[in-house]
Amino acid sequence: MDAQARGRHAETLQNCCDALQAEEDPCDQSHTLYNIGLIYGNTGKHAQALEFCYQVLALKSNLPQTLNNIAAIHKQ
Repeated sequence: MDAQARGRHAETLQNCCDALQAEEDPCDQSHTLYNIGLIYGNTGKHAQALEFCYQVLALKSNLPQTLNNIAAIHKQ
C-alpha cells in the first residue's frame, strides 16, 4: 500500500487485483477486497467501494471495519 500513500492509486489497485487473482484463501481474499474498496473510497468512487465492501462481507461477515466503511460512505 506504499504506492497508495504516495498517491499512486492506479498502481496500488493493479497490485491488489493481481494479488486477488493469486489468493485462494477466502480470508486473504476478503482482506484484499477490503483494500480495493478502500482505494475506490479514497478516490471518491463510492459505488465501486460499496460493491467491494459487500463482497468482503459475503466472504467474511465479521470484519467490523467493513461495516464502518459502508456507514461512512453512506454518510457522505
